[in-house]
Amino acid sequence: MEKQQIARRLILSSPVGELSQVIADVKALLGDDGMDEEALQGVLRDYHHKNLSVATGSGDQRVLLSEESERGNTVYIDYATNSVYVVDPLQLKIVSSDGVSESEIDGKVEDLRLPLQKEISEYLKSSVSSGWSCVKGSVVGDEQMMFLILISGSKLNAKNFWNGRWTSRWTVKVDVSARSGAVEGEVESMVHYYEDGNVQMEAKTLCSAKIVWDDKTSFARAVCKAVREQEEQYHRHLEESQAITAESAFKSLRRKMPITQTKFQWDKVAAYSLARELTSK
Repeated sequence: MEKQQIARRLILSSPVGELSQVIADVKALLGDDGMDEEALQGVLRDYHHKNLSVATGSGDQRVLLSEESERGNTVYIDYATNSVYVVDPLQLKIVSSDGVSESEIDGKVEDLRLPLQKEISEYLKSSVSSGWSCVKGSVVGDEQMMFLILISGSKLNAKNFWNGRWTSRWTVKVDVSARSGAVEGEVESMVHYYEDGNVQMEAKTLCSAKIVWDDKTSFARAVCKAVREQEEQYHRHLEESQAITAESAFKSLRRKMPITQTKFQWDKVAAYSLARELTSK
């Protein structure tokens, strides 16, 4: 049992793009007692939901894996295309597909959801690398609706020993009669750099904004504008904080002077090398 808990923690902490390697290493370290197939499937489900993993299929088939889009065991709905996909959670591949039945679609919700999905999809094309999104809507009361926006993007560069992901979850609560609402979200980023080392950075922030609109088109634009502004502000904050860290914390970790307390004369390095060669002879 203890081995399974260790294996679970290791797998759940896997950086994006490195899940299969971590699983292989866990199996090699812990052996057959580390985790059985049923337990592994459960951990994979939790990992994908936490990281908003995206499974791909033939052509432009994609589906974002989350608790909100899960329909059954390894079955997920892609609200961007109203398609249902069966997914291989280890390979992150779509193995079969189907459509959402007409009875499952609420026309009243779709009237606002579809323009919002289109607007968010356009935003991702210019802002989030390899991004995918889904917008789920529901009626929560008289003239009250709620929309859930999930965004996930990743950039993998194993050749240069780094990978990263960007995810965000947004809840949009609206009063249809008053044509106003509130947007609340959480944006999270993670970067892993592992050339001759192992450095990970994880950061997240909470966001909120108010919106008003006149029609379904302006509703979609107002929500997307709020999402875009909050994510861009968070991105600027990350860049500024990293610049400060590089100039302060990281610089203070470096030794200002060698142990001899004498500055090395780099312009005389050739002379030093020649002197060593002559001395050795």
